[in-house]
Amino acid sequence: GDNTSSGTVKQSVVQRGKQFSFIKTTANLTSVAQEPFFKSKTYWALLLSPLLLIPLAIVFRRQKEKREADVFGNKIRKADKLAKKYLSEAKKNLGHKEAFYVALEKALHNYLKATVHIETSELSKDKIQSLLSERQVSADTVAHFIEILKNCELARYTPITNVEMQHDYTKAAKTISEIDKQIK
Repeated sequence: GDNTSSGTVKQSVVQRGKQFSFIKTTANLTSVAQEPFFKSKTYWALLLSPLLLIPLAIVFRRQKEKREADVFGNKIRKADKLAKKYLSEAKKNLGHKEAFYVALEKALHNYLKATVHIETSELSKDKIQSLLSERQVSADTVAHFIEILKNCELARYTPITNVEMQHDYTKAAKTISEIDKQIK
């Protein structure tokens, strides 16, 4: 017998270049940060920053408390925010008659709440006309505003085209901006 099928073949190890280098027994490491942390600029900045931030935090907190205590001002800000929200919602609903006019009417009502400080229960066309006139808004602008409100009410029961909806939206935005310029 020849027994080469299950045996291993031995080969001599061939050394190519320098595979293994000498392992150094000592390390020549140098410190990366030469400056000590204690009494450094970073140390003083971290130490003094809380002392500077505390007064700022107190001032901001007082302002926040004042703002939260101003119930009337909060109501106005909320109504103004809602008016903008409903006006943008109306723009999104152009083409959907019912949703558009509901959103437009809500936007107009919330705008009135924010500017002339009127509650929803007190909203009537006569009251709106008198309040806006008292605030020295021109009669034409008041008439446009009331006309838009009437269009919102009528639109629910009559057929309306997309062109008319776009016209009402543009007119509402223009009228609101005119009232903002004229109101005192």
